[in-house]
Amino acid sequence: IGDGVVLNADDTIDFLAEFKNPEAGYNAYVEAIAGSGGVITGAVTSTKIDLHTHTLTQLGKNIQINGKTVDVKAVHKDTNNYYNLSAEASGASGKGSESFSTVESDVDLSIDDGTTITSSETTVIRAENKTIKDWLNAKEDSSVGYKDYNSLSAGASAVDGTGIVNETTITHTTDVNIGKVTINANAAPVTDAEQAQGVSLDDK
Repeated sequence: IGDGVVLNADDTIDFLAEFKNPEAGYNAYVEAIAGSGGVITGAVTSTKIDLHTHTLTQLGKNIQINGKTVDVKAVHKDTNNYYNLSAEASGASGKGSESFSTVESDVDLSIDDGTTITSSETTVIRAENKTIKDWLNAKEDSSVGYKDYNSLSAGASAVDGTGIVNETTITHTTDVNIGKVTINANAAPVTDAEQAQGVSLDDK
């Protein structure tokens, strides 16, 4: 949002930049399957995922924002996985199976000097960075078929090397930078019912 903008609303004003995972499946999913084969050097099966993202929400200088609720968010949520099967395969040197998963995610949220945010209820400013890299569980994830493991070297042999190599690297950088900003927010008192549920004024 550029400098000097004025925004007024009777309801919610949302500022959201989002990289999100799908409702089903993965942002990135790869498979490698080898059976009854052989190689002289290298890996019998190899999978590789490289995911590099930058999510940015930026409000400029001297912006005036007035709403019932104001949400300023930068959100990254990804999920990735792989399936690697090396069955009855052989490698004279190298690996029976190798898998590499790399995720680099930068999430930035900034509000520049002179901006004023006024809400009659709540103001939320949040940056979120989340990666899910889990094992395959066929009972929970039918989208990938019946697989209860990520990598398998079954009956495979590597004369010189290792049977399985798995490497996962996840790097998250999350920054929130708020300049000389004025935030005016009001929250209704905590009710007895909310207090019984553990809600505090900070939550509101």
